[in-house]
Amino acid sequence: MRLKKVFAGALAAAMLMCAVAVPAFAAEEVEQENCLTSSYVQMNIPYADFYKAAGVDNASEIDAVTSATRNKTRAGNLAAGSYHVNADGTDITGVSCPVKVLTPWALKNAKQVTDADSYDITVTLKGKESTTTYTGADALFENESYAYYKLNETPAYYITAWYNLLSGKWEFGKVHATETTVEGATVELNTNGHHTTYEMKISGFDLDYKTNKVYGVVLTTADGTEYGLHHVTNIWHQKNERSLKAKHSHSMVL
Repeated sequence: MRLKKVFAGALAAAMLMCAVAVPAFAAEEVEQENCLTSSYVQMNIPYADFYKAAGVDNASEIDAVTSATRNKTRAGNLAAGSYHVNADGTDITGVSCPVKVLTPWALKNAKQVTDADSYDITVTLKGKESTTTYTGADALFENESYAYYKLNETPAYYITAWYNLLSGKWEFGKVHATETTVEGATVELNTNGHHTTYEMKISGFDLDYKTNKVYGVVLTTADGTEYGLHHVTNIWHQKNERSLKAKHSHSMVL
């Protein structure tokens, strides 16, 4: 009897490991075939994980970026869609976006943010001091990686995620969202930009940044090389325009 119990326990563990150690394209198929329960949350995802899920070639090289401007990284109106770990504003760690978790049992090992969580952030921009209160899901803005907030409804867009027992890490897969092709946009290249060496301004890109968050931008060069860009250091918005810049020798402004 004891041998049977040991064998049954080992088999169950093996089946569980197989259930989570699956390729990204098969994760949701496994969920459907095995009637697994999923949960929707908003989660802090490091840039490397986010862009890897988006298929960016150099995703493993994309890490949290160090910011010399410590106020802008902590200003929610300038860094909307991102999050940072360090409370001193020295980093921009990744994106905070809706996620469909295929292994909700693994959330117990991550930090949960609730409506009871609240804090104030005071920043000084252009000589003016302002204080913003972040509560509930917004409190993920200055929090640890993989921290999450449970959503009550199915979001209009989300990225799939599951916890891999073999690697001991969160993995991210397919993004579910409505893809829109922008028609009639014009591009203006500035080789002596105010913030960087090269800036690309794209006009005719009608995006209401007050109701839509930009979680990431992938810059593809003529030779097919892809670059995942960061908030504030690469991506920003200005009044009546969306802007982004790429660091190093290539840059862009939307």
